[in-house]
Amino acid sequence: MKLSIIVISYNESKYLGAALESCLKQEGGHELEIIIGDDGSSDGSIDIIREYQEKYPEIIRYFVMERNNPQNVIPSLRVSNVIKRGFFLATGDYLMVMSGDDLLVADNKCRMQIDFLEKHPGYSACYTNYMKFWDSGEKDVLKNYPLGFNALFWSRYYAHITCFVFRRSVLENLTKTFCDDTGLIFSILKTGKIAYLPVVAFGYRQRPVSIMSSSNEMELNLLELLLLQDLLESKGYFFSSLSRCSKPLAFVYRNKEALSDQKYAKYLNHSRVYINNIIEMMHSYNSLSFTGRLQLQALLLVSWLSRKFFAICSLKDRLANR
Repeated sequence: MKLSIIVISYNESKYLGAALESCLKQEGGHELEIIIGDDGSSDGSIDIIREYQEKYPEIIRYFVMERNNPQNVIPSLRVSNVIKRGFFLATGDYLMVMSGDDLLVADNKCRMQIDFLEKHPGYSACYTNYMKFWDSGEKDVLKNYPLGFNALFWSRYYAHITCFVFRRSVLENLTKTFCDDTGLIFSILKTGKIAYLPVVAFGYRQRPVSIMSSSNEMELNLLELLLLQDLLESKGYFFSSLSRCSKPLAFVYRNKEALSDQKYAKYLNHSRVYINNIIEMMHSYNSLSFTGRLQLQALLLVSWLSRKFFAICSLKDRLANR
């Protein structure tokens, strides 16, 4: 098996058929399997998945995750769990992850990327350009950058994970908990070099209802800090990981009194799985020892310095590739 596409689905019955058709249209002689991970949909998505699996039994497999007490579960953690289960089932030498409402807009996307990786064993992944699109028909093409991806990534540059096709060896470097978007790109970076193909090959659907749009600013920054804990415990990227998460660190620190609100309890509870619990340090700041406060202040200072360093590096890369 050459390529495994992991499709994440949750209440996307309106779009799921088009997403799967765009995968099935991928050209090129490469063996293909599609693994659909549904996160307990209630809108008929599972019926659509079953229909496709019955139509393409040699290509499509699926699983459904139970949804117990969803109010106390972090959405990005659920997505990561779906992705990880999909990885466990995947048999491909190469992998790609996409959502059930997005589209592959170039029929040769996967062929191009796999061909490149076959010819360049020193690279762990390659990525393409993409576009945002709306149900209204509006489109916005977004170009990625060809070189210096590391510096761009650590300076908070966003690249959609579906732009990437990556080697199976990336799975050996998965972060402890979160592996959607930033966490998975981090794992790719740990595995090897990343190449760029200047083609618009992926369409990222813009919807008013999503995990990002339904979370407030504090929740979004707490998610970043949970990811930071993952990155720090993965070792090897301490200084650069602080750069990526410097703004969330500063935001949560400035608003640490709000952590006593019950709606943030699930983030505090999950943070306790980490050895150096930054969120708990902020939550209990008033009762920290002098040494504990000093440690937290030093972390904030180093993260600020790291952000400035990578901002300069990324600016240099952008200017060099104009």
